[in-house]
Amino acid sequence: MRYLKINASLISALIERWRPDTHTFHMRCGEYTITLQDVSILLGLRVDRSPLIGPINLNWTDSCEELLGIRPQEGEFQGSVVKLSWLTHHFTQINNHDGNLQQVERFTRAWILRFFGGVLFVDKSSNKVSLRYL
Repeated sequence: MRYLKINASLISALIERWRPDTHTFHMRCGEYTITLQDVSILLGLRVDRSPLIGPINLNWTDSCEELLGIRPQEGEFQGSVVKLSWLTHHFTQINNHDGNLQQVERFTRAWILRFFGGVLFVDKSSNKVSLRYL
């Protein structure tokens, strides 16, 4: 959505006219709502075929080992969630990569995962992150 220019005045006007109880905009000429077709046109997303996301049936420990290079132990992993302390313990010494591009990629994935779980999408416990972000 970087190509969209945001008009602050327009956004403010829309916010003032939004009615959360009916999920519509109240304008002088009537009542309007955003349709799925509007979203499709504005964002360029298709709405008539397979969904963009859906259930994933993965072995999360295998995926974690493949993408990060280390398999979490039983107590550090549950379902698709891993403890942030496990990430911190195993991915703090980035200077030991010795020019190995694969190791740098793994540390980058781990850093992004820690950022998502510790800053952007913090859960109630504040100590776990879903591997779905990988």
